[in-house]
Amino acid sequence: MARLEVVDEPFAGLALSFGSSRLQEGIDHRLFLDADVIAYNLCWCGLDSCLLEDYVVPLGSLQVDGPRANQEVSCSVGQLCSLRNIQSVRAHAGDRVMVLTACGTGFSVPGFSGSGIAELNTDDSDDAFFEFLDSSNTLQILQSPVGIFRLCFCRPKPEPDSEACETPTSFAAPVGLMVVKGPFDQTTACSAGQPCALSLTGMALTHQDKLLLTPHACDSPEVTDLSLAVGLPGYDALQQPLSLEEVGRRLEASLGKLPLETRPGVYHACWCGAGSACTSSSSFRAAAGTLSVNCPGGYFYAAEHSPCRLCGRGFYCPGGSRSVAARVPCPDGETTLSANSSSRGDCVCARGHQFSSGTCVVCERGFYKADEGSSACSPCPANFTTYLVGSISNSSCITLEALSAEIAAPDETVSSIATVAFDLSLRIVSGDVSDLSDSELRMQLISTLRRSISTSTRMPAEAIDVTLAASAARRLSQISFISIALKYPSQLLASQSAEELEVDTILDGVGVDLQSNLGLAGLAFEVEAISQLTVSSSNVTCPPNEVKPPGATVLQASDCICRPGYGYDAAFQGLEGACIPCALGEYKPTVGDSACVKCDPLKSTLLPGASSPNQCKCQAGLYDEAGQCGPCEVGSFCDGSGVAKACKANSTTTAAGSRSSQDCICELGHQYKASDESCEPCPRAFYKANLGNAFCSSKCPANADSNPSASSLADCFCIAAHHAILDGSGNLDRCASCGFYNGLECPGGFEQGLHAQPRAEEGFFRTGPTNAVRCLARQANGSSVCRGGIRGFPNECAEGSAGHLCGECPESFARGRYLEPCEPCFGHSSALLGLSILAELARMTVLNFGMAWISARAAGTTLVLHSIMIRLVLHWRHSCSILEGFELQHLVAFPWSQRPANDMSNCAGAQCQLLNFPFPPEVADLMSGLFSLMNIIPSVNVEYAVACEADAWFPGNAGAKRLVPAVYHLCLPLLSAIATLLFCAALAYIVVPVGSKCGIFFNDAARKRQRCRSLAERLAAVIKAEASAGHSRLSDYLRSISAESLEEEYWEVPYEVIAGSITDSQLQAAANGNLNDQVLQRLVAGTLAWKLRGHFEEEAKMQGLPVIDVAVVVAGITQSSLELRATLEDADACNALMQEVCQKLKREPTPSKDATELDFAFFTQRPGPCQLLHQSMPAIWLTQMALWPSLLSKLLQHIRCSPMVEERAGEVVYVQRLLPHPDVVCWEADHRALAAVAVAGLAAWCIGLPFGLFLKIWRLQDRQDPNSYRKYGFFFQGLEPQYWYWDLIVKRVDLLLMLLVANTSLADDDNAKLVLFPLISGLLLGVTTWVKPYTNSQSEILDLMEFILLTTRFVLFSTLASLLIFFPSAEAVWVWAVSLLAMLVLTVLYSSLHIMVQVVRNAASQILQEHEGKQVHQEEFQLRSTFRPNVFDRVVGAAQKLRETLLLFILPFFQPNERLLYTWSLYMQHPKMITTGELSLRRSCLAKVLRLDLATQQDAARKSYHEFVDTWGSHFEGREVLNFDILCALTASARTLPATISNSKLGGVWIKELKGLSSKSADEWRLSVDDLQTTVQRFGALPSNSARELMSYAQDLVETALQVQLDQGFCSADDLSPLHEGSEDPGTSKLSKPPEDPESESQSMSMVVKLPSEESFVEM
Repeated sequence: MARLEVVDEPFAGLALSFGSSRLQEGIDHRLFLDADVIAYNLCWCGLDSCLLEDYVVPLGSLQVDGPRANQEVSCSVGQLCSLRNIQSVRAHAGDRVMVLTACGTGFSVPGFSGSGIAELNTDDSDDAFFEFLDSSNTLQILQSPVGIFRLCFCRPKPEPDSEACETPTSFAAPVGLMVVKGPFDQTTACSAGQPCALSLTGMALTHQDKLLLTPHACDSPEVTDLSLAVGLPGYDALQQPLSLEEVGRRLEASLGKLPLETRPGVYHACWCGAGSACTSSSSFRAAAGTLSVNCPGGYFYAAEHSPCRLCGRGFYCPGGSRSVAARVPCPDGETTLSANSSSRGDCVCARGHQFSSGTCVVCERGFYKADEGSSACSPCPANFTTYLVGSISNSSCITLEALSAEIAAPDETVSSIATVAFDLSLRIVSGDVSDLSDSELRMQLISTLRRSISTSTRMPAEAIDVTLAASAARRLSQISFISIALKYPSQLLASQSAEELEVDTILDGVGVDLQSNLGLAGLAFEVEAISQLTVSSSNVTCPPNEVKPPGATVLQASDCICRPGYGYDAAFQGLEGACIPCALGEYKPTVGDSACVKCDPLKSTLLPGASSPNQCKCQAGLYDEAGQCGPCEVGSFCDGSGVAKACKANSTTTAAGSRSSQDCICELGHQYKASDESCEPCPRAFYKANLGNAFCSSKCPANADSNPSASSLADCFCIAAHHAILDGSGNLDRCASCGFYNGLECPGGFEQGLHAQPRAEEGFFRTGPTNAVRCLARQANGSSVCRGGIRGFPNECAEGSAGHLCGECPESFARGRYLEPCEPCFGHSSALLGLSILAELARMTVLNFGMAWISARAAGTTLVLHSIMIRLVLHWRHSCSILEGFELQHLVAFPWSQRPANDMSNCAGAQCQLLNFPFPPEVADLMSGLFSLMNIIPSVNVEYAVACEADAWFPGNAGAKRLVPAVYHLCLPLLSAIATLLFCAALAYIVVPVGSKCGIFFNDAARKRQRCRSLAERLAAVIKAEASAGHSRLSDYLRSISAESLEEEYWEVPYEVIAGSITDSQLQAAANGNLNDQVLQRLVAGTLAWKLRGHFEEEAKMQGLPVIDVAVVVAGITQSSLELRATLEDADACNALMQEVCQKLKREPTPSKDATELDFAFFTQRPGPCQLLHQSMPAIWLTQMALWPSLLSKLLQHIRCSPMVEERAGEVVYVQRLLPHPDVVCWEADHRALAAVAVAGLAAWCIGLPFGLFLKIWRLQDRQDPNSYRKYGFFFQGLEPQYWYWDLIVKRVDLLLMLLVANTSLADDDNAKLVLFPLISGLLLGVTTWVKPYTNSQSEILDLMEFILLTTRFVLFSTLASLLIFFPSAEAVWVWAVSLLAMLVLTVLYSSLHIMVQVVRNAASQILQEHEGKQVHQEEFQLRSTFRPNVFDRVVGAAQKLRETLLLFILPFFQPNERLLYTWSLYMQHPKMITTGELSLRRSCLAKVLRLDLATQQDAARKSYHEFVDTWGSHFEGREVLNFDILCALTASARTLPATISNSKLGGVWIKELKGLSSKSADEWRLSVDDLQTTVQRFGALPSNSARELMSYAQDLVETALQVQLDQGFCSADDLSPLHEGSEDPGTSKLSKPPEDPESESQSMSMVVKLPSEESFVEM
C-alpha cells in the first residue's frame, strides 16, 4: 500500500511512496514485485482509513524492471559455471546478480569467481547474459560447497552517492535458486584384504557419474592423462575411473576386495558429473572425499613402500592406518594361538606357562604345559617330577629316582634337536667401512642379526645360530652370505614355525635394525633372501661326567649338567670339565650343577662318588632315621647294619635302642607259643592287659564274648539277644537278656564303637532303652513305615515318614487321611488347592442338593419311600465304613490268644513273634471299595492338597502344617453352605430363566400347564380346521348345542377357559382326533363363556376374582351351552349365577405352594436374595448334616490321644500323644491350637448344628404338613409322628458313639474298639426292634429294611470281635471274611433293589394315572384333520414314550404276583376280599423278598385297620369302635384328594369328597392295601377338630346308606353289623377270586385302563 507525498524535486507535485527503508532498524519498504512486461494497475482512495474494496479509482500503472523471479540455475562443482540463462525485463547495463545464502544479508559464498557477483555484459540487448566478474576459464571452475543458494539482484543507481552493488546487503531482490551439484566431502576407510566401497552423497548425483582415486589432490596438475593416474599401489587390477551404482537410496563405487598387497595410505576420490566428458584428470577436479587404506587386524605396516605384513605368532597387530598399524609383542611368557592376532586379548600363556593373578607364570617343577592357552599346568604322574621349570611336554616328567641314578644312560648325554634354516645375502651399498676391522664388522653384523631375528621371531638369542662367510671373489665389506639356523626342541615346533615364519618380515626387521645400529652408522645395506626355509635335525652331545637335564632337551653343550655322584666345581672349568667325583664322606644323589653333600655325624661312605645318602651307614643300636642316626624304636632292633629290623608279629620291645631279637616280647592281647616261638592272639571271651609272654587268663562277664587278641575288659561285648549293663565308670558290668522286650531286638556286639543297645524291630518304634511301641502307619505296599533299628540308630523310618512312631510326614510330603502313606508334594500350587476345594464342594453340593430335591419332590400327604430308604442306607454306610480306619490284617491277638500260640512254638519273650490277625487284605480292600462305591461320586483328597500348600506357605513349620488342615475342617461347613447357596443361586437365576425361555420347565405344575395349553390349543386348531373344511355332522352338532355357528374367532380363548375341568387324558384323546360329546360340550361352553364375559367381568373385578377363573366356573356350572347363554343374557339369572360362582370360588381352599409349584421343589419365580437364602435352607441343612459324620471324625482325630510308654530320666512313664501326629504331646503347647480348633468345630458344627436343626423341626406347628415335609422331610419323613426325632437324636447319638470309640482314646487299643462296636450296634438294634419308629407303609417295609441293615451291621462287628477274641486259624478267618463280604454285598443289593422298586412303582403309578379313564367314554366324532407336532415335540414325545414303555416293562417284575383287593360300595358294605394275578415260583420268591406276597398284604391290611382304630381312639380320643366300612368309605373318598394339600385344609376337602361319594352310591371301588395304609396315615395327620368332623360325616354317611338298604329291602338287620361294634378283621376275611363272567365283572365295576404301550389290560 503506497502513499502520495508532496515533493519539490525534481519538479513540484505529488510522488508515490511505499515508505522509507531503515535497514539498520529492520524496516524494509523496498519493492519485491516480480518483473513483468505487463504493468501493475494503481488504484486510489481518498479516505482517511481505506479498506481494500475502497480502492476503486484508477490512478495509473506501475512497471517493474529487472530479472524475472523464481528462476533456477545449476552448475556442477569442479566444472565451468555461467549464468547465461537468466531472463530479465528491460535489463540495464550494470545489472548485477550475486550468489548468496540469503538475499540482502550474510557473506559471499566461497568458490565462485568474482566473489559470486555476475554482471550483465550487454546493455539492453536481447542476447545479453550475466557473467561472473574476473571470469577467465581457470577462475570459472566452480569450487564452491555443494548445496542450494539464492540468486539476488541489484541495479546500481545513477546517483553518485548511491549504494554500489558490491556487498551482499545491496542484493535484496530474489531472482531464484543457484543449485551447485556435486558430492559432499567424506572420508571412507577400508582394510586391505577386505571388500571396499565408497558411498557417495551430495546434490543431483546420478549413477552415470564417475570417480577417480589418486594419491594426489583432485586439482593437482601432476597427472593429466587418466592412463597415467596411479590409483592404489599394489592393486593393479583396479579399473579407473570408477562407475557408480545405486544401492538403495545412495550411490556407491565398489572397489571389490582389496588385495593384501595394496599399499596402505590415504588416497583422494575425485568426482566428475555425468554431463562432462570425464576423459582426463582435469574433468575430476571436484573432491569427493578421501579413501584411507588400512592394514587389517592381524597385519602391521613394517617399512616404507611395503604392504601390510602378517603379524606372526607371539605378536598382536590391531591394524589401522599405517601410522598406527604397529606390531606389539605379547608380554613375557605369553604368545598367540595364530599368526594373525589383532588384540591384546589374543595373547595367551605360552607353553610351559600358566595364568595366575593376572599374568602368565612359568610352570613349577613337577608340572608341565604342552599347549598354548590359559589352562593350568598339568602335574606329572605320581612319583614323577621335572628337573627344570617351564616344562612344555610330559616327556619332561621323570621319576624321582632318575635324579639320583648312579650311571646315566647313553641317551641321556645326547640331545636331538630340530632346526629351521635359511640363507641371506648382505651387501653394503654405501658408506665408509675404513674405521671398522673385519672382525668388528663381523661381530656387529652377527649381533645385530641375532637380536633382530630374535625380536621378529620371539626366540631366545641363544637359540639362533648366525654363520657369516665372505664370498671367495669379494671382500666382506662388499658382499657376504649368511646362514641362519633357528633351533627348536622338537620337530613339531620346527615344522610349525617354518609354516608361519615369513622371510620378508624378517628382512624388513633386519633392514630397520641395521640402519638403526649406532655401530654401523653411515652404512647402507641391501639384504636379500637367497633360499627357502628348510627344516632339519642335529644332535648335541654333553661333555664327560655330564648329562642333559632329565626330561629336557639341550640346544647346546653348555646346557648339560653334572650327573649324580659328581659335584660342580668352577675351578676345574679349564681342565676336563667342571664335574668331579664326590670325596669320601660325601655324596650327591641328584643331577645338577651343585656341590657334594657331607654325611651326617657317625656316618661315612665306603667309596668316592657316592650318589645316595643310603651309602652313609649308622652304628649298632642306631638306625638311619631321615638321614640321621637315632636309637632303634620300640618294636624293632638294630644289629649294626644301619637298618631297624621289626620284631615278629604280635611282639614288641620294652625300650628304645634294642640290639637283638631277644629283646622282643608278646604284645597286649597275645600269649607266647613255645612251639614256633611266636605270639598268638588270646582266645574268644579272654583278654590279656599287659606285655609279656604269659598266658591270657582274664575272662569276660557271663553272656559276653570278645574277638581274638582282646587286651582289656573294654573289648568284651554282649552276645546276641542280650544288651550291656555298664557300671559307673562306663565299663561292662553284665549282659542282660532281651527275652521280654516286645518289639525290640538285641544284636549284641559293638555299634559305632559303643556297646549295642536294644533297637526296634520292623513295625515298632523304640521309645526307651527297653520299651517299644507298635507303629500304626503303613506304606503303600502294606509294610510298616517303621523299618526297625539299624546299626547305630535305634529307629529308622521309611522314605516319606519321620518323627515319633514314624507317623509324621517330613517336609515336601503330606497325607490326606489318618494312617494313609505320606506322598511327595509334586506340582502342588495354590491354584491346584483351590481347584481341589472347589471340586470337593461341588461334589458335596451336587449330591446333597440332589438328595434334597428327591426328598422335596416326595413331600406330600402320600408317603414316597425311596428317599427314606436312601437315608437309612446312608446311615448304615457311615456306621459300617468306620472299619476303613482299621487295618484288620495288622491287628495283634489278645494276650490270652497269644499264650497258647507261644506254648506251641516253645518260645519265650522276644523270641516269640507277635501274632497278627490273619484277615485277608483283599477282602478288606473289597469292603472299602464297596463303601466307596456307595459315595456315587468319589471324594477329592483336599486334606492332602491343604497339607502340601501349608508346607509350601510355612516351610519348616510343622505346627502350621498340622494346623492349616484343621482350620480347613473348621471352615468346611461354612464353605459348603456358601457353595450350596451359590449353586442354588445359579439354578434360580440362570438355569430356570434360560430353561423357561427354551420351553423347559423345572416344576411339575408348569410342565402340566404347558402340556394342557399345548393340548387345548391343538384341539381348538383341529376343531376350527374341521369346521372350516365342511364337516357337516360336527358343524350341525356345534350349531345345535350353541344355537349358532361358531366362527373361527370364537376359538381364540385362553386355554384355561377351554380346558376347564377336562382331564389331560380327555384332552390328549380329543387332540389326537377322538372327540366325544361331553368334551365337545365343555369346549363350546368355555368359548361361549369367554365370548359373553362382558356380562360378568365387572362383577368379577369388584369381587377381586380373576376373570379367567370366573369364566371356568361359569362354563362348568351349567348343563348346556344353550342354558349358559340364556342365563348370562338374563340379568337376574346372571346375578344369581355370579353370586353362586363367587361363593364357590371363595370357599375353595387356596392350594399351598408345594413341590409341584416350585422350581426344583424349592424356588419361586425370581426370588430375592433373602428369599433365595430362605428357600435354599433345606439344601443347606441337608449338606451340613451329610457332612456331619466325616467332619466329626476329622475333628475328633485332632484330639485323638493315646498313652504311649516312654522312658524319661530313667523312669518309665506314659505320655499322651496325638495319634495322627505322634510328635505332638497332647494338651501341651504344640497341641493347644489344634485342640482349640477341634473343640470349636465340635461345639459349633457337630453339636450345634444337629441341636439347631432339632429345635427348628421341634418348633414346627405341623411337622406332617407337606410344606414341612418338603423342607425338612429328609430328616423325619417315614417315621411315626411320635418318633420324628429318631434320626436327629437316636441315630446321631449312635453314630457319635461309634466315632468317639473309633477316633478317641475312650478305647486305647484297636482290638478294644472293635469289641465295643458290637455293643453299640446291638444296643441300637434292640431299641429299634422294640420301638419300631418307622411308619407301617407297604407292609412295614421301612422297619424291616432298618432291621436288616442294623442286623447286618451287628453281625459284621460281632463276627470281627469274636474272631479277634477266639483267634481261629487263618483258613477259618478267610472263610468268615468272605462270608462277611458276601453279606455286605447282599445287603447293598437288597437295599438297592428296594429303592429301585420304590422309584419304578412311583413313576409307573404316575403314568397309569395319566392314562386312567381313556376308555371310559366312547368317542362320537372322529376328526380328520389331526394336528401334526413339530420336530421338537415329536422328539420329546418319543422320549416320553420310551420312558413309559421301559417303566411298564419293568413294573410287572416289581408288582405283587397276587394282589389283595377289597371290593366295596356304599350300598354293599362288608367288603369282599379278592386276589388278582397268577402264581409262579419265580415271582412268588421275588414277592417274598420285596414283601409283596399275599400273606404280607393280609397282615398289612390287618395292621392298617388296627392302626386306624388306635389312631381314632388314642390320638383323637374317639369313644366309638369303628368298623372296617368306615375305613373303606374314607379310603374310597381319599383316592381323589390332592397329594400336596396342607393338613389344615385337608379335612374340608375330604368332607367334600365324601359328599361326592354319596352321588356315586352305585359305584364299586377296589381298594388295595396301599390305599388303606395311605388313608390311615393321612387321617392321622389331620387336626383333631377336622378329624372328628370328618369321622362324624363318614359315620352319618354309612348309617344313612345302611338305613337305605334296610328300607329298600336289600338286606335284613341280621345281615348288618352295628356300625360301632367293629367288624371282621380284614386280614382274616375269606378270600374270593375275581369274577370271570363278563356280567359279574360289570356288576363289580372294575376299572379298565388302556395302556399306551400295549394292548393288554391291567386291573386296578
